[in-house]
Amino acid sequence: DGETFQHVFGVFFPSVTGILAGANISGNLKNPSHSIPLGTNVAIALTSFVYLTFCIVAGCTTRRDVNLDFYERKNGSIIQIVNCSSVINDTECKSGLIYNYQTMRMISAFGP
Repeated sequence: DGETFQHVFGVFFPSVTGILAGANISGNLKNPSHSIPLGTNVAIALTSFVYLTFCIVAGCTTRRDVNLDFYERKNGSIIQIVNCSSVINDTECKSGLIYNYQTMRMISAFGP
């Protein structure tokens, strides 16, 4: 959908360089066979915790009318618009970050 190699590489490259930087200094560890799996598991757990915390904070701080029109909730048509995975036109999905791109700006501590 219009994504180029440069866009994908721009997301992929920082994650790979971080992993490679950790692999390059693994020779400096006292016990690499113990420290590398431990560090990997701690990194996965910490990242999962940060993402879960972010989801909770975003869910607790975003106003209801930013994500969904009040009248659509009231008349019961919420079931029709919650699943936005099959929506081709962005204007048909009126909930979440798929439609309102400014939601992250509203809940962010550091705006652009």
